[in-house]
Amino acid sequence: VGAQGPIGLTGPQGIQGPVGNDGIDGVDAVVDYDSLANLISIDSTFITNVGGGIGGGCDPNFPDGFNNIEPISFSLTSSNPYTVPTGKNLYIVSTNGVGGYGIYADGLLIHSANVLADENYLIFGEGDVLTNNAPGGNYFLNFNGFLVDKIIEPISFSLTSSNPYTVPTGKNLYIVSTNGVGGYGIYADGLLIHSANVLADENYLIFGEGDVLTNNAPGGNYFLNFNGYLVDENYFAGCGGGGSSSSNSSSSMISTSIEFNSNLSSGTLGVGSSFSTNVVIDTLEIPANSMVDINGFYNRSGSSYASNTDSQIYFTDLTGNSLSFLTVSSSGFSSNNLSSSIIPNGDGMYVMKKFFSNATTIIIYSSLSGQHCCHAWQYGGGVSFSTSGFITINSY
Repeated sequence: VGAQGPIGLTGPQGIQGPVGNDGIDGVDAVVDYDSLANLISIDSTFITNVGGGIGGGCDPNFPDGFNNIEPISFSLTSSNPYTVPTGKNLYIVSTNGVGGYGIYADGLLIHSANVLADENYLIFGEGDVLTNNAPGGNYFLNFNGFLVDKIIEPISFSLTSSNPYTVPTGKNLYIVSTNGVGGYGIYADGLLIHSANVLADENYLIFGEGDVLTNNAPGGNYFLNFNGYLVDENYFAGCGGGGSSSSNSSSSMISTSIEFNSNLSSGTLGVGSSFSTNVVIDTLEIPANSMVDINGFYNRSGSSYASNTDSQIYFTDLTGNSLSFLTVSSSGFSSNNLSSSIIPNGDGMYVMKKFFSNATTIIIYSSLSGQHCCHAWQYGGGVSFSTSGFITINSY
């Protein structure tokens, strides 16, 4: 057989065959956005990588977010300890007691007063055993707070001159509360960062990997215990910044931040007079599949001659329907917005969250009311309510 010859030219295209029968029509997909929101909120990988608008990751004060939140009130005595359940972290936002017996976590005195006044909160992890040496009866320590699904790692530690703490590799340490005797403070790599027994005015202290925390307390009756949490150093990455209005985006999320403030006051209340007002803080267009986070501070006051006072932040849509935001303040928890029940007179902070599966326009209101009371001949006093902070919209 001889060698194969060259390939010839391609011939003309043949006649097209008959058209086949139509296939069976597919069923239109139905997107259940409520289910999608639920799936997103329980996906820990999504929570961590996106920055946690739904589950946590963008709020240093509540870094676990509010997944499967479970409010809790509990009375600690010497015979009634509390153990944080498996898979949960416990946030204590309010305490009340008699005797000043405090809260111990695995034997460390973390909080020593009757009332959790200056600290924003305390945080404890799964398996932590909270105790109190109050004998019961007229002596007790009650706490209020909430359990959430565990994401970050709480820590309680006792610093002395012979017991330093080194922040682990790849981690940041947030200290949210301190308690001690002797005023020996906290040093970071030799620098005095905090010099009092109690972390009163600061929201938190933050330290990075390799930072060595020391304290020159000699031990025994002199110590400095801290409470806080560890997170990966990029845990809060991609969460946006401050400013009156800012935005950033990634392949999976667009984040917008808006500054707000509101100041309401009745002025002087005359005998028998009353006062009531509400103002619009802002009107916002919320895209579908968005988490709205509100982080704010408030000041609320009322004179001894004012009664039935009430201060609120609440929400409606354009048709006037009420919208409920999950709310945690420095004094309590509510599933139905910010009101006087969780913001006593004085200064405090709050966090409000809600997920919107459908595009919605929301109107944010601030309100204040009160009336003169008590002494028909006594003029003076009044009520006031001011608040400011940031609204963050994370759209997925």
